[in-house]
Amino acid sequence: MFTRDYFAAKNEAYDKVKMQLPIWLRRFNHGMIKRMSGVENNKLLIPLCFLLGVFISIGEFLCTGQMYLATIIYVLKNSETFSIEAIVYFLIYGAAFILPLAVITLLIHRGKEVFDISEIVRGKLHIIKLVNAFIFLVFALIVLFFF
Repeated sequence: MFTRDYFAAKNEAYDKVKMQLPIWLRRFNHGMIKRMSGVENNKLLIPLCFLLGVFISIGEFLCTGQMYLATIIYVLKNSETFSIEAIVYFLIYGAAFILPLAVITLLIHRGKEVFDISEIVRGKLHIIKLVNAFIFLVFALIVLFFF
């Protein structure tokens, strides 16, 4: 699946990329973000952004959370104790999801335009898909051979 996504992204056939949120969920998320960008009351903005994050996280969980939850259950069932090593692996796993978002947020905060960043990401999507495939392969091997 990951290699097919690599070749689809490399050939700019983005409609062929399989590992992504469904179109209806992306449209829903984008619609909520657009509605949120129209809020002018600064006192409401922070709580509304928090709620927006919760709703988007729930939608994202349907995609990425399945693997995370399955891994947690697997480790809990196959480990006699929930070790520090397992906690470190989960922290690394979580950081791998958060780090790209933190970098993008930092770039936008430093003055880069969202459109410029999305063009860079789109141009490097095939590399991102390949790196994701490698990371998930390594993570799968760690879980299979160490737990």
